[in-house]
Amino acid sequence: MKPKSHVFITKKFLDKCLEVGRFGVSAQQINHLANVDRGDQAFLLETKSGRLVGPLTIEKPLYKGQKDIWNDGRSETDPFKYRVKFERGPVRESGLRPIWEVLLARKAAYAYGFSTFQRSNNSLLPEEGEQISSYLKSKGIPLEAKLQFGDVPGPIDYFGKDRKRFSSEARLEAALLSDKPGLIEMLRAEGLLNSAHEPHIINQLPLPGTNYSLDIAVLAGKDTIVLELKKDEATPEASKQVDKYAEFWSAAKVTARVVCICAGNSADRDGLHERWGYSIDYDRASILICGPRGTHNLRVRG
Repeated sequence: MKPKSHVFITKKFLDKCLEVGRFGVSAQQINHLANVDRGDQAFLLETKSGRLVGPLTIEKPLYKGQKDIWNDGRSETDPFKYRVKFERGPVRESGLRPIWEVLLARKAAYAYGFSTFQRSNNSLLPEEGEQISSYLKSKGIPLEAKLQFGDVPGPIDYFGKDRKRFSSEARLEAALLSDKPGLIEMLRAEGLLNSAHEPHIINQLPLPGTNYSLDIAVLAGKDTIVLELKKDEATPEASKQVDKYAEFWSAAKVTARVVCICAGNSADRDGLHERWGYSIDYDRASILICGPRGTHNLRVRG
């Protein structure tokens, strides 16, 4: 898959992120970094000051750090242990102008796909990263290189104590995104992804007028697939929520296939969306997804 671009959001730790060459989130937000891969491009946005810095290249994708970097004052240890590492090459700084230019040029369906929630990540649409990078290179102010930090990377335990189903939807999402090739292959096998275009994955895409974000969206030409994840079995409330997502894409005049993946071993149609089942195969470190056309094994890569 082609490298993607991301904007990492921090309230006040931009300089510290540059100094240590890392960006981190808490265990509850592990899914925000699950879509970041080696070779991807990244930018840092500090909301308190409005500073934007980049471009940065991801050197090591999601891992669990063993040393403290940030401490929010509310705990004895660093809460932001789930991290990505980026290369510290030449970077430049600007204000918010390049972000605004990219968002204002978006089609209506994606205009709201940007959140400044603390310690979050906004995966950009194709070509948007290059637009921001070009702006920074032509109009940004060069920044001096700073010291690197010797962190000790550790593996990610996506399952924890879970053996049959996940107790955290964030870990379920992160585990699925750890096998992006398997995810894409599953969507093709189920007939949802037919375009010859390179699939582009975005996760945690905010929707206007709601307090929710779409878990995973896969874009490829005219194909739009939306995956909403529920760690437990389907409920009427969850079905209504997913149908709202389907209504949004209809209002945006985008033909989207909306799938809710929840605990279970069957697949069917539920309202405006499809419902697929999932279960954990702990011994094989896999997630089994039951779709209408068969069962798919996605390898969880820690």
